[in-house]
Amino acid sequence: MGADSLDIVEMMLRFEEAFLVPIRDDDAAQLATVGDVYDYLKYGLKLKLQRVKQRIRIKLQRKRLRRLEEGHLYTKEDMKRDYEKLRSMIEDLRDDVMFKE
Repeated sequence: MGADSLDIVEMMLRFEEAFLVPIRDDDAAQLATVGDVYDYLKYGLKLKLQRVKQRIRIKLQRKRLRRLEEGHLYTKEDMKRDYEKLRSMIEDLRDDVMFKE
């Protein structure tokens, strides 16, 4: 990218802070172009979004199980409400990390 080592380290730290995506040192050494950095950060954000989606799904499954254990039925309305909540949370997350496919 036409910068010295110190500039590159500083730039990688700024990217990590801005996008909350850790960049491993050996990966940083391979990032030669702006396109490489973009692809790396986009991939990191995708992974982060997938992990968050999985955590949300697990929370919703635990909620369903808890309701069943308490003797409550988990109705279609409950499912629709939880699905909409999940969709909203994911959209908020996408907006927060400025991630668009």
